[in-house]
Amino acid sequence: MWKFVILMALFFIYLFLISLSVFTTKFNDGSLFITGLMLLLSGSFLIYTLFVYFKNRHLYLQISKGNGQFSFGLDEQHIVTYNKSDIKQILYYAGKGNSSRNLTGEVTVYFKDGSDIKIPNLLISVVDLLAKFKDHTDNYTVPVNFITQNIFQ
Repeated sequence: MWKFVILMALFFIYLFLISLSVFTTKFNDGSLFITGLMLLLSGSFLIYTLFVYFKNRHLYLQISKGNGQFSFGLDEQHIVTYNKSDIKQILYYAGKGNSSRNLTGEVTVYFKDGSDIKIPNLLISVVDLLAKFKDHTDNYTVPVNFITQNIFQ
C-alpha cells in the first residue's frame, strides 16, 4: 500500500511541475523544447511505473524463512504452493547502482521442472525476498545470481 501512496505522490508532484512550467516559462530560445522533453521523460517513467503497479496489484505471496514451502499466485483464485527445495536458481535483475527501492525490478525463480515465476519488486523488496532463502549462517539455501541490466542494452 505504501508503494501506491509513493506513486500517487509522484504523480501529483509531476502535475505540479507541469503546471509550474507552463505558467512560469517564457517560451523562447528553445526553453519550450527542453521543458517539454524533461516533462515527457519524467512522465514516461511515471506512467510505466503506474502501469507495472496496476498490472501486479492482485499478486499474492506468502513466504517464510523457516518454512520449506511458499505460496504465489496471480490473484486469490490462482494460488500455487511451491517447495523451496524444488528451486533450481533465483535470478535478480538489477540496474546499475540499484537497490531494493527499484519499483520496477523483478526476481525470477526457476524450478527444477523447467517452470518459472516472476516476483516483482512491488510485491516484496528484493532484500526481504532473498532473506527468505538464507539459512541460520546467512548463506543462501538455493543458488542466487544477480544480473546487472543497463538501460541502454
